Amino acid sequence: ITETSHELTDLALGNYIARVTVIDKAGNQAMASVNFSVVEPPAPPVALDITSASIYPNPSDADTGARFSVSVNNRSTVSVRIYDFAGREVRTMHHAAKADGKSTIEIVFDGRNNDGVKLARGSYFARVIANDGMKTVEKVVKIAIRK
Repeated sequence: ITETSHELTDLALGNYIARVTVIDKAGNQAMASVNFSVVEPPAPPVALDITSASIYPNPSDADTGARFSVSVNNRSTVSVRIYDFAGREVRTMHHAAKADGKSTIEIVFDGRNNDGVKLARGSYFARVIANDGMKTVEKVVKIAIRK
């Protein structure tokens, strides 16, 4: 048995047929065809990024609350975790649906902690987190609450 191979290189985009004919020493022959296409490789995936994250109004009033505006460049889930100045988490909020790529979503913040109590006047920090299932990225936003 003799094996041979031939590599096809530098083919342009398009459809091709490769035909092979084999003849043995006794004169028997067989033919086979293979159809294939050369296509453009898929674009590499874009790395997840939070292109902007802010809260408005800032400073906000604990009675009226505020809104987080978050822009992402890939389809992802978005959450916001708010911490007091001592680093204790006081509130966690999740966006109910996945954010579409290159979109801006808004998450309403009512000025309350996880127990429903109005936050005290002062400075807080929010970690805005986006996760597309393969990568997690985050940005930090400073929040001021006035009474």
